[in-house]
Amino acid sequence: MRFKSVSTALLSGTVMVLAGVLPIRHSQAETLTYPKTVQVKPGGASIFAQPRNSGEVIGEYKAGVILNPTLRVFSNEGQIWLKVGDHWIPEASLRVIEGPPPAAAQSPTPPTSSPSPTPESPSKPSKPSTPATPSAPKGKPLAAPVVKTPRTAEVIAKDADVAINVREEPTTDSKSLLAVKSGEPAEVLKQTLGKDSYTWYKLKFTRLGAEGWMRGDFVKVRTQQSQPQSTAAPPKNPGAITSPPGVFVALKTTPAQQTATQYRASSGQNVELLKMVKGEDGLAWYNVQFLDNAEAKGWVRGDQVRWLVSYTQPKAAKLSASPGQIISFYAQPAEETALPLRGISGQTVEVLKQTKGNNGYAWYSVKVQDKPTAQGWVKGENVRLQL
Repeated sequence: MRFKSVSTALLSGTVMVLAGVLPIRHSQAETLTYPKTVQVKPGGASIFAQPRNSGEVIGEYKAGVILNPTLRVFSNEGQIWLKVGDHWIPEASLRVIEGPPPAAAQSPTPPTSSPSPTPESPSKPSKPSTPATPSAPKGKPLAAPVVKTPRTAEVIAKDADVAINVREEPTTDSKSLLAVKSGEPAEVLKQTLGKDSYTWYKLKFTRLGAEGWMRGDFVKVRTQQSQPQSTAAPPKNPGAITSPPGVFVALKTTPAQQTATQYRASSGQNVELLKMVKGEDGLAWYNVQFLDNAEAKGWVRGDQVRWLVSYTQPKAAKLSASPGQIISFYAQPAEETALPLRGISGQTVEVLKQTKGNNGYAWYSVKVQDKPTAQGWVKGENVRLQL
């Protein structure tokens, strides 16, 4: 949730900023009763900036992550969404743990029914499982990866005697081409987000002489290193992806929250910071590259990566914010510790140290260059580091 400045008043030489929360209006979306606690289903869940399939995918939650929704709406696309924090997740990729489960009495009657997809059930090789027939709305496909550095994978299943369906298309409605047992190696050809909100992989089974689509919760993907780490030169600007537990960060093709690459990173992923710019949104953005895969590059926002260098000597930086936004300082890397101190975009600061805040994202301790007593913690998205 962004805060927009609505008025300023000059009182005794001090600028006082009054800010108000401007609620997002979702046209033709009806509010429903929401569950208290949910869990991400196998295969993970895509995170959207807005409650619509055509919206921007900003990351992914891992399977099993526990979440606490604050809102549930029925969109004009015929899909139910749950709001978690300031982002949205399709209800079809979550299961209710506590609170009122989805019920017909709570949901409006859409023009056409849209039942939640039935999870794929593994099958014995001699008796392939009958495909489920969901009619869920289409998800937003991920860009097909250009696999220059081969990615290998392995089929996984809880029961070693159970074989998993390999399908003609990335949907359980599609024809089953063959069934493969757990442990079978494969090469990843493509990936996409299916209409059931699961990630699907197109796999090539060299030993079997076959290829087809398999749902992501039955696939363990490994990235082959382009060169041994022992011979690689140490990164000039080492960094680490930073996000809350279970949240994947989607690398972007440009420094803006619009088009995602096929690359996802979990918190702690080691990267090299290649470049810093002020994004279209006025915030700090960094072009990063995975240390274990030279082909994996993209842009991440400043709060999603930390610059892992020595801060024995303060590092030069500038504050960065959206037009009209005032930057808050905090006593600790936590939003509940706000100080009566504000900064403006373009102001020069010295960075004293960095950390992962209690919200899971990057924070920097800074000191205003021309006001040594003005010091505090600032969110990573508001700091443009001079690499």
